[in-house]
Amino acid sequence: MYSVNHMVMHQNLGVCQIIDIRQEEFAFSEKQWYYVLRPYYEGKNSLSYVPVNSEKVKLRKLLSVPEIYNELDQLTQKDSSWIENDKERQDCFVRILRDGDPTQEIQMIRNIHKKQEERSLAGKKLRAADEKILHDAERLLHQEFAYVLDIQLDEVIPFIMKKIQPGESKVEKESV
Repeated sequence: MYSVNHMVMHQNLGVCQIIDIRQEEFAFSEKQWYYVLRPYYEGKNSLSYVPVNSEKVKLRKLLSVPEIYNELDQLTQKDSSWIENDKERQDCFVRILRDGDPTQEIQMIRNIHKKQEERSLAGKKLRAADEKILHDAERLLHQEFAYVLDIQLDEVIPFIMKKIQPGESKVEKESV
Protein backbone atom coordinates (compact mmCIF):
# COMPACT_ATOMS: atom_id res chain seq x y z
CA MET A 1 0.00 0.00 0.00
CA TYR A 2 1.17 3.48 -0.80
CA SER A 3 0.97 6.56 1.39
CA VAL A 4 -0.04 10.16 0.84
CA ASN A 5 2.65 12.12 -1.06
CA HIS A 6 4.14 8.99 -2.63
CA MET A 7 4.95 9.33 -6.30
CA VAL A 8 3.72 6.38 -8.36
CA MET A 9 3.52 5.31 -11.96
CA HIS A 10 -0.04 4.98 -13.32
CA GLN A 11 -0.44 2.82 -16.43
CA ASN A 12 -2.20 5.61 -18.37
CA LEU A 13 -1.60 8.88 -16.54
CA GLY A 14 2.14 8.47 -16.03
CA VAL A 15 3.87 9.89 -12.98
CA CYS A 16 1.33 10.82 -10.30
CA GLN A 17 1.40 12.01 -6.72
CA ILE A 18 -0.95 10.41 -4.23
CA ILE A 19 -2.54 13.43 -2.60
CA ASP A 20 -5.07 11.55 -0.46
CA ILE A 21 -6.38 8.10 0.44
CA ARG A 22 -10.04 8.17 1.33
CA GLN A 23 -13.31 6.36 1.17
CA GLU A 24 -15.67 7.36 -1.60
CA GLU A 25 -18.97 6.13 -2.92
CA PHE A 26 -19.42 6.79 -6.60
CA ALA A 27 -22.53 6.09 -8.66
CA PHE A 28 -23.26 2.40 -9.11
CA SER A 29 -20.57 1.29 -6.67
CA GLU A 30 -20.30 0.68 -3.00
CA LYS A 31 -18.13 2.70 -0.66
CA GLN A 32 -14.46 1.77 -0.89
CA TRP A 33 -10.97 3.17 -0.38
CA TYR A 34 -9.38 5.16 -3.19
CA TYR A 35 -6.01 6.64 -3.95
CA VAL A 36 -6.55 10.22 -5.09
CA LEU A 37 -3.94 10.93 -7.74
CA ARG A 38 -2.71 14.14 -9.29
CA PRO A 39 -0.80 13.69 -12.56
CA TYR A 40 2.61 15.31 -12.23
CA TYR A 41 3.16 16.25 -15.88
CA GLU A 42 -0.24 16.28 -17.52
CA GLY A 43 -3.50 17.70 -16.27
CA LYS A 44 -2.05 18.99 -13.02
CA ASN A 45 -5.43 20.45 -12.15
CA SER A 46 -7.21 17.13 -12.56
CA LEU A 47 -7.60 14.30 -10.11
CA SER A 48 -8.02 10.62 -10.66
CA TYR A 49 -9.47 8.10 -8.23
CA VAL A 50 -8.04 4.58 -8.23
CA PRO A 51 -9.47 1.91 -5.93
CA VAL A 52 -6.80 0.80 -3.47
CA ASN A 53 -7.52 -2.84 -4.31
CA SER A 54 -7.97 -2.38 -8.05
CA GLU A 55 -6.86 -5.22 -10.27
CA LYS A 56 -7.70 -3.32 -13.47
CA VAL A 57 -5.68 -0.17 -12.86
CA LYS A 58 -2.09 -0.81 -11.90
CA LEU A 59 0.05 1.53 -9.92
CA ARG A 60 3.70 0.80 -9.31
CA LYS A 61 6.59 2.46 -7.60
CA LEU A 62 8.87 4.52 -9.79
CA LEU A 63 12.15 3.06 -10.93
CA SER A 64 15.20 4.13 -8.95
CA VAL A 65 18.20 5.78 -10.60
CA PRO A 66 20.22 2.52 -10.46
CA GLU A 67 17.27 0.64 -11.97
CA ILE A 68 17.11 3.11 -14.87
CA TYR A 69 20.83 2.67 -15.54
CA ASN A 70 20.40 -1.10 -15.34
CA GLU A 71 17.50 -1.04 -17.82
CA LEU A 72 19.58 0.96 -20.28
CA ASP A 73 22.60 -1.32 -19.82
CA GLN A 74 20.45 -4.35 -20.61
CA LEU A 75 18.65 -2.70 -23.53
CA THR A 76 21.25 -3.57 -26.16
CA GLN A 77 21.71 -7.10 -24.80
CA LYS A 78 18.12 -8.15 -25.44
CA ASP A 79 16.54 -8.95 -28.74
CA SER A 80 13.07 -10.10 -29.57
CA SER A 81 11.19 -10.72 -32.74
CA TRP A 82 8.49 -8.62 -34.34
CA ILE A 83 4.97 -10.04 -34.27
CA GLU A 84 3.84 -9.88 -37.89
CA ASN A 85 0.12 -10.38 -37.24
CA ASP A 86 -1.30 -6.89 -36.63
CA LYS A 87 -4.03 -8.01 -34.21
CA GLU A 88 -1.69 -10.23 -32.16
CA ARG A 89 0.95 -7.48 -32.05
CA GLN A 90 -1.53 -4.82 -30.90
CA ASP A 91 -2.91 -7.17 -28.25
CA CYS A 92 0.62 -7.83 -27.04
CA PHE A 93 1.51 -4.11 -26.98
CA VAL A 94 -1.68 -3.17 -25.12
CA ARG A 95 -0.99 -5.92 -22.58
CA ILE A 96 2.57 -4.63 -22.07
CA LEU A 97 1.30 -1.09 -21.40
CA ARG A 98 -1.46 -2.37 -19.13
CA ASP A 99 0.95 -4.54 -17.12
CA GLY A 100 3.31 -1.60 -16.61
CA ASP A 101 6.55 -3.61 -16.63
CA PRO A 102 9.22 -1.06 -17.52
CA THR A 103 11.58 -3.70 -18.94
CA GLN A 104 8.94 -4.89 -21.38
CA GLU A 105 7.92 -1.32 -22.23
CA ILE A 106 11.49 -0.32 -23.05
CA GLN A 107 11.98 -3.45 -25.17
CA MET A 108 8.70 -2.77 -26.97
CA ILE A 109 9.77 0.82 -27.74
CA ARG A 110 13.07 -0.47 -29.07
CA ASN A 111 11.35 -3.06 -31.28
CA ILE A 112 8.90 -0.53 -32.70
CA HIS A 113 11.77 1.81 -33.53
CA LYS A 114 13.63 -0.98 -35.29
CA LYS A 115 10.53 -1.72 -37.38
CA GLN A 116 10.04 2.00 -38.03
CA GLU A 117 13.60 2.23 -39.35
CA GLU A 118 13.13 -0.85 -41.57
CA ARG A 119 9.90 0.53 -43.01
CA SER A 120 11.46 3.96 -43.55
CA LEU A 121 14.31 2.42 -45.54
CA ALA A 122 11.67 0.69 -47.68
CA GLY A 123 9.87 4.00 -48.23
CA LYS A 124 6.99 3.06 -45.93
CA LYS A 125 5.57 4.43 -42.73
CA LEU A 126 4.86 2.67 -39.49
CA ARG A 127 1.26 1.51 -39.05
CA ALA A 128 -0.92 4.06 -37.22
CA ALA A 129 -1.72 1.67 -34.35
CA ASP A 130 2.00 1.02 -33.79
CA GLU A 131 2.70 4.77 -33.86
CA LYS A 132 0.03 5.39 -31.21
CA ILE A 133 1.39 2.68 -28.92
CA LEU A 134 4.90 4.06 -29.44
CA HIS A 135 3.76 7.58 -28.57
CA ASP A 136 1.97 6.39 -25.41
CA ALA A 137 4.88 4.22 -24.27
CA GLU A 138 7.46 6.96 -24.87
CA ARG A 139 5.34 9.52 -23.02
CA LEU A 140 5.24 7.25 -19.96
CA LEU A 141 8.92 6.36 -20.17
CA HIS A 142 10.02 9.97 -20.60
CA GLN A 143 7.92 11.10 -17.64
CA GLU A 144 9.37 8.44 -15.36
CA PHE A 145 12.97 9.00 -16.42
CA ALA A 146 12.63 12.79 -16.17
CA TYR A 147 11.11 12.67 -12.71
CA VAL A 148 13.49 10.08 -11.27
CA LEU A 149 16.62 11.61 -12.81
CA ASP A 150 15.46 15.14 -11.99
CA ILE A 151 15.80 16.34 -15.56
CA GLN A 152 13.44 18.03 -18.01
CA LEU A 153 11.31 15.92 -20.35
CA ASP A 154 13.27 17.18 -23.37
CA GLU A 155 16.51 16.01 -21.74
CA VAL A 156 15.46 12.35 -21.60
CA ILE A 157 16.41 11.44 -25.18
CA PRO A 158 19.91 13.00 -24.91
CA PHE A 159 20.37 11.17 -21.59
CA ILE A 160 19.40 7.84 -23.15
CA MET A 161 21.63 8.49 -26.18
CA LYS A 162 24.64 8.94 -23.90
CA LYS A 163 23.93 5.73 -22.02
CA ILE A 164 23.17 3.35 -24.86
CA GLN A 165 26.17 1.37 -25.98
CA PRO A 166 27.68 2.10 -29.40
CA GLY A 167 26.25 0.05 -32.20
CA GLU A 168 22.62 1.12 -31.88
CA SER A 169 21.28 2.99 -34.87
CA LYS A 170 21.05 6.77 -34.77
CA VAL A 171 17.28 6.72 -35.36
CA GLU A 172 16.77 4.28 -32.49
CA LYS A 173 18.89 6.33 -30.10
CA GLU A 174 17.07 9.54 -30.92
CA SER A 175 13.65 8.04 -30.43
CA VAL A 176 13.86 5.90 -27.30
